[in-house]
Amino acid sequence: MEIAKVVLDYIKVLVWPGLMLFTLLRYRRNVAGLIDRTRALSTPAGSLEFAEEVRELRETVESHEGERDQGSPEGEPAAAAQAQADRTAYDIYRDIATTAPEAAVMGAWLHVEKKLKDAADRLYADEGGANALSVSTSGIRTLNTRMLLRGLERKGWEKEWVEIANDLRRVRNHAAHQTSISPVTAREYVESCEFLVLTIDDLVSGH
Repeated sequence: MEIAKVVLDYIKVLVWPGLMLFTLLRYRRNVAGLIDRTRALSTPAGSLEFAEEVRELRETVESHEGERDQGSPEGEPAAAAQAQADRTAYDIYRDIATTAPEAAVMGAWLHVEKKLKDAADRLYADEGGANALSVSTSGIRTLNTRMLLRGLERKGWEKEWVEIANDLRRVRNHAAHQTSISPVTAREYVESCEFLVLTIDDLVSGH
């Protein structure tokens, strides 16, 4: 009787760890995904993972800033006014980053999207503007950021900048699911977007 009690106690002790091990093995992919999402969402300073991605992007942009042609679009009054408007907008996004980092990231990327659309309108003016890049599905024409990026690449925008733009878009989508973003990380993202806008202007002015 005493032996049976000891065996029963052992079984009770082993049941919970065994159940946990079975669950982890059976649903290991789901658990791994959950851990990744938890890590991305729960880091206090806006997610360490997100911050690292933004920092790497900023460093990539910085490494190419010196290669940019400084004969930018400011030769024409309209282009100079637009360049000034862009600088003002990004100054505002930098200021916003201090108190509302998430809003700064979203605003900075929306500005890039607008520049992509404006650039496509000008570069494809003879074909009807940016709509020439859209795709018709069931009678409805759709135009997204990837289409704009491919269109600008066909007009000579360097593949490197297209890839950076895609990375900024992906990181922005990631940011949409963050609980918080640090002001420093937001400013780094804003500055990367600002320089990308300058390269879009260079592309348009070159035509």
